[in-house]
Amino acid sequence: MGVETVVDEVEYKKRIQQPYALFNLVLSEDIRYRVESTPVSLTAAKIGENDGGWYKYRLPKMPMGILKSLYCFFADVAEKFKTEVLVRVYYNPAAEKYVLEVPEQKTAPGLVVTDQGLIPQYWPVMDIHSHCYYPAFFSETDNKDEKGNRIYGVIGSLDKRPQLLLRAGTGGCFVEISDVGKIFDTNVSSSEDWYGSMKSQMKEKIHPIDSF
Repeated sequence: MGVETVVDEVEYKKRIQQPYALFNLVLSEDIRYRVESTPVSLTAAKIGENDGGWYKYRLPKMPMGILKSLYCFFADVAEKFKTEVLVRVYYNPAAEKYVLEVPEQKTAPGLVVTDQGLIPQYWPVMDIHSHCYYPAFFSETDNKDEKGNRIYGVIGSLDKRPQLLLRAGTGGCFVEISDVGKIFDTNVSSSEDWYGSMKSQMKEKIHPIDSF
């Protein structure tokens, strides 16, 4: 899927109606956006800056239980291993449900690395990792690694009042998501045991080491 330059606003609106589209929207010599449209979302991120643009989430909002389960799981990993940890959130379009995965990973107090690929039949929605007891922020390592088209999140200060940051990414360009309510819904309930599912993967998938 190539990247094309699009100047006309009418053409922009036409292209984002397609199931998949990827192009550059040029509004002026200095203002350009990388636009990626999928069944999951529409992301238009300003090129050349760490943040700027607009984002539209197209799936049913995630149950708030997912976010609460992530908090609890990250706190468990911080207490047991004193390391960060990565969790991936997918959407299964066939079953119309969310799926959480703990990919096989090496973890350290300030870094997490995984070589495991994405699950092919699912749509990637979010990669979210913890910062243990440190504040939540996106590091330079995050900026270099987070190249895919999905939401990226970080949860920090797990020993105090947890902090959450979210942003949407496309090709290393990002849009801040300041309103969590656009992604998670407190009114959506689910019988899924998100926490238990992640907990059962902890021993097999997480490999703490001193340094990389």
